[in-house]
Amino acid sequence: MKEKRQLTDTERAEITALMVEAGNISRTAKSEQARKAGTDAVELAHIVLNGGSLKRYNLKITVHTGKLENMRSISTYKKVCDTCRAFSKINGSICSRCYAEKYILMRDNLRAALIYNTLLLKYRPLERVPLVNDIYFRFEAFSDLQNITHLKNLYLICKKNRNTNFALWTKNATFLKEAGKTPRNLKIIYSSLFINECAPRDLVAEISAKIAAPVKVFTVYDKEHAKQEKINCGGARCLSCLKCYKNYHVNEIKEILK
Repeated sequence: MKEKRQLTDTERAEITALMVEAGNISRTAKSEQARKAGTDAVELAHIVLNGGSLKRYNLKITVHTGKLENMRSISTYKKVCDTCRAFSKINGSICSRCYAEKYILMRDNLRAALIYNTLLLKYRPLERVPLVNDIYFRFEAFSDLQNITHLKNLYLICKKNRNTNFALWTKNATFLKEAGKTPRNLKIIYSSLFINECAPRDLVAEISAKIAAPVKVFTVYDKEHAKQEKINCGGARCLSCLKCYKNYHVNEIKEILK
């Protein structure tokens, strides 16, 4: 049997903080569903800290409304994501205007689910890989890649569900280059860090070479700059567009800032 990797002191402190936050949700959330989700996350945190088996724990899947209506995703918690924390401090970055921040804090059930998924995806290889029946499925609707373990766990999900078209949004080129070749049914969507500024093409080419697959770039433009750009993001509903998920000859996807 392969020996489990020991948690670092930093990871143990991070898991403990997640457990405390989940405990607060379990005690104070208004809905029974959210309180139950918080309790589940506390239990899972104890298991991860103590090196117990994760075989009976399933990832929590988010069902979306709005632009992502009728799509589902698996996401983690941005509060413990180094990429999110670093980029949110950069003036002019899209992360400094993060749409997910207030949305997560207003929804205790979602926050507990994201904490729970982080505990499963960030610190250990998945022991129970979910079966996904969707044709199109999103990774990270509310955060970014946490570490290389997280990315490799997403690869495991792709390999088990070969008939599903997955797409991963990320601004972290480092983990992509470390992980090597991506599964064939996963589209990498590299998100431009700055509003009105497409990610450098040489960086995108470098990532593509490392992962042995094309990389699509997603850039957000304000209304003024959008006048000079060919905005091709489908707009109202992702399922009516699917440029991010399919092999269209569109490698640069442009959206108007909401």
